[in-house]
Amino acid sequence: MIDKSALQKKVIEAFKGIVTTYRLEEAIVDPDSIGPQFRASWEYFTNQDDKNFELYYEIKSVSRVLDLLERLYPGQVDKKLAKRFIMDALREWITEEKDSANKDQLESVGMDFIKKIESAIKPTLVFLPIEGLAFNSPESLHVGNCELHKNHANSTFVQTLQQHKKRYSKAETIPENEWEERIKSYFTCKNIAHPERAMEQGIEEANLALNILRLYMSSYYFHENNRQVVKRMGLYGSLHLHEQSRIFYISPDEPIGEQYPGTREARVLQNPFEINHDFVKYMLANGLDQINQHVQPSQLENNDISRRLLRAVTWFAKATSAKNIADSYLMYAIG
Repeated sequence: MIDKSALQKKVIEAFKGIVTTYRLEEAIVDPDSIGPQFRASWEYFTNQDDKNFELYYEIKSVSRVLDLLERLYPGQVDKKLAKRFIMDALREWITEEKDSANKDQLESVGMDFIKKIESAIKPTLVFLPIEGLAFNSPESLHVGNCELHKNHANSTFVQTLQQHKKRYSKAETIPENEWEERIKSYFTCKNIAHPERAMEQGIEEANLALNILRLYMSSYYFHENNRQVVKRMGLYGSLHLHEQSRIFYISPDEPIGEQYPGTREARVLQNPFEINHDFVKYMLANGLDQINQHVQPSQLENNDISRRLLRAVTWFAKATSAKNIADSYLMYAIG
């Protein structure tokens, strides 16, 4: 059981160590002239008079704060964001010329840092479009720690994409009217974390969900329907589907200007694997709900059977998508 109060105190004490040990130099210092704790740890700093300095901080102190934050808020803290908050607080401390001997000021800045970290931890819904998979059901399906959805013109995913383009005016690599055609399904994953950390976890959870689907596809389609198992499905962008490859050739014995260069082109295409009503019934009748329960973070932390199941599912999925029989056999054996 995490003693949150005790860990908060440790974070604050470690944070105090940062604001009481920094160095401010008017020019980049020769690495040999400063202590090893400051090396490779500088950032720019401009004071109120627009004078430029180099701000050095102890790497170990920052690393200790980040490690303690991970223990205090497991799986919720984005280290890059947390480090930015640390640097912001340190710059504010220097700009306001606070006194490192003033315990009240040290305690206050430490508590403000904790509040800033906590305020950025929010419920987040991550959308993860899938290639090579068509989910043909009006109802979502719970797989692992994700929900699998059918994509269509009015799906929440497409609406989110439209809102993203409206807010940021960024051109997408796929035209809006092609998303429904190219992306037949998507996962959503709910997390309470900093947004970047939530997306990292979403990717992990989506890959786990795909591994669970591969487990059922292998048994259902190979054994019951005598069909080859479909291997190529994954997060959008990971399969390089629809991308074009072109190569050219000429004769080395003739001037280029007199030749007609030959070419060959290839494009990665495939029909998506289809999850229909019968396949969903098969998964539910063969333990999908039980697998979903075992791969919950709380189960994986405390239940050895859950960890073994996760390892078996992961290696089985790797084996089904291996490039050759030897690799596949080895991965089956490991699982």
